[in-house]
Amino acid sequence: MDALTFTEKTALLNAAPAIAAEHFVNNVRALIAFLSSSATPLGYKLKNFFGRFEIQGRGSPHLHSVLWLEGAPKATDVDGQQYLTWIDSIISARLPDETLDPELHAMVSKFQVHHHTDSCGGHKGDLAEPQQVPSADADVPCRRRRRRRRQSDHLSSRI
Repeated sequence: MDALTFTEKTALLNAAPAIAAEHFVNNVRALIAFLSSSATPLGYKLKNFFGRFEIQGRGSPHLHSVLWLEGAPKATDVDGQQYLTWIDSIISARLPDETLDPELHAMVSKFQVHHHTDSCGGHKGDLAEPQQVPSADADVPCRRRRRRRRQSDHLSSRI
């Protein structure tokens, strides 16, 4: 896939949108299975979840979700700052430290960091400034604030 041009990738997706959507759903299923596993990657067992698929106008699927974790602190049971500290311990928008985990750093850099492409318009000067890559010790807000058309679908815990 890396050798294909943007036009070639777009043609493949346009030729088989159902296969691309099914691939995305399978990835979400794998993620939910992992989060539900005995590995408890979030520190608590996944009790339930709700998710909403969205497909941006340029065809990029993504998922917004809410997770219920068994035994996790509740916002009403602890001090507000204590709750925020707990949330920050399991949710991160930082690039992992390359010296501590080079493999994870490489994967996040490749798959989870925005790089301007022909479809996003970021390289065409229509943004105030390009998005910056956050470092391991600094939070950098996303500078992309473009309005996008969305098509939505729902996902429930029955997938």
